Amino acid sequence: GSAMEDLVIIGGAEHVKGRCKVTVPAGKKLEHTGVKLELVGNIELYYDRGNHHEFVHQVAIVATPGTIQGSQEYEFDFNQSKPYETYNGVNVRCRYFVRATISRNY
Repeated sequence: GSAMEDLVIIGGAEHVKGRCKVTVPAGKKLEHTGVKLELVGNIELYYDRGNHHEFVHQVAIVATPGTIQGSQEYEFDFNQSKPYETYNGVNVRCRYFVRATISRNY
């Protein structure tokens, strides 16, 4: 059979914006040293899967040290120029994604 997959095409000067929601189970709290969101653009060659070539990287610090209880939403709007459109081909994949990182002391 054939599988279908929806892919978002991002290119040029389009903004990448949205919200990242962090939910902590009821009665719990999450102490952190900061929350950051990153827009990453990378190219992956299928014959060299372990080696990604990163060509876009923009960081937004969305929270300073503190505590999250319940749920918290962080808005982002990345406007960095993106030199390539997203592409998913036989030998190569070019993609953009947003990575969320919650830093903690252990």
